[in-house]
Amino acid sequence: HPLPTMHNSECNAIGTDIQFILPTPVQTFREHTRDITDLSWSNTGFLLSASLDNNVKLWHPTRSISLHQFRHPDGVTSVSFHPNEDRYFLSGGFDKKLRIWNINHGRVAEWAQASNHITTATFQPDAKRIAVGLIDGKVIFYSLDGLKMKYFSQMICKNRSKKFGKKVTGLSFNNLQNLSADKLDDGSSHSPEKSSKSNKSHNNLKETKRTKLKTRVKNFATIRKNKKKMKEQVLITTNDSRLRLVGLNDFCMVRKYKGHLNYNLKFKARFSESGEFIIIGSENGKCIIWNTATRRNPLNVNVTGINMYDKVKSYECFEASRANPPSVTESLFGCSRSAKDAFLNSGLFPSLNTLDHLNHDFSSAFVVTCDYGGTIRIFLRRASFDAVCHAAGPTGYKDVTKGQNGDSF
Repeated sequence: HPLPTMHNSECNAIGTDIQFILPTPVQTFREHTRDITDLSWSNTGFLLSASLDNNVKLWHPTRSISLHQFRHPDGVTSVSFHPNEDRYFLSGGFDKKLRIWNINHGRVAEWAQASNHITTATFQPDAKRIAVGLIDGKVIFYSLDGLKMKYFSQMICKNRSKKFGKKVTGLSFNNLQNLSADKLDDGSSHSPEKSSKSNKSHNNLKETKRTKLKTRVKNFATIRKNKKKMKEQVLITTNDSRLRLVGLNDFCMVRKYKGHLNYNLKFKARFSESGEFIIIGSENGKCIIWNTATRRNPLNVNVTGINMYDKVKSYECFEASRANPPSVTESLFGCSRSAKDAFLNSGLFPSLNTLDHLNHDFSSAFVVTCDYGGTIRIFLRRASFDAVCHAAGPTGYKDVTKGQNGDSF
């Protein structure tokens, strides 16, 4: 049975007039002869594609043929544009070599030899390091001085009971400074002891309030300091159905996320633009979403030891595919700018000219998923739709369809 949509069911679908993506492709590229393993966009709108046909191709949406082809001796599993210099890109594959290419010259500018097959690789957002995932569960970090690569550190992703790690399938970076202070914990926040005496004096109550206030101010200052110290984190996806959040200040695991199924495919978990949420597909047809951190379960930014990490098993999910096999091969949040533009251009909210004044996280307003059946689906978050309706006022939304309340997709 196909997945229910607004076309084949009688459900009260919302936001069907909001166009988050175009219904027809802008361009189609057909030159690769085997599976495409990775894609990377540049800051100037160029596209790189990696394939098991041993090639990386450079494209632009205005042309249907490739601009350049970069040959490799074996299948290419990963490709990534340099975050600051669009003339350079990174590639890795089955020949165990990590390469930095100069697009203008069409040749390798720098390379490094890995210990095993490279399954994923990417630049750190500030271009100071490169992270490389291997088929045996290792993640190797190289420091960058210009284009010169130098080995920096490594870690292995495996469960305690296992001798070897599972294949690393995705690497995503996140900035801690995007999270609010109440979702971070430096490990030193302790509330003052409560007195059991009922005849506590008024002066002691005042002193307790002062102590609490001083403690909060001190903890807030410490958290801000730690946020600067541990600014970057990397989220590692592996074929053991685990996500590992690792701090780049000491390369220790901060938090482990469980809930999805990933034993065979090359899934990649991604952060929302705000860093508040993590999303990934699953081999059981579900789309899984975690809170990166919550007020009840803040992120410990002062982890300094092996096996001193948090475990997160609570998550939200919804059915996103009934293909055969029912695997959601890709899931990601749309960016906030695209979400706002889609709401305003839909014509449903004529009283609104902008959404920038709303205190709402539009970076999780809609989700894009893909599956083995070749279907791309868009899921709208009900809370985002309700927030825009509320801002538009009682007469600011045309043809409102009543549905179930709640924060869901």
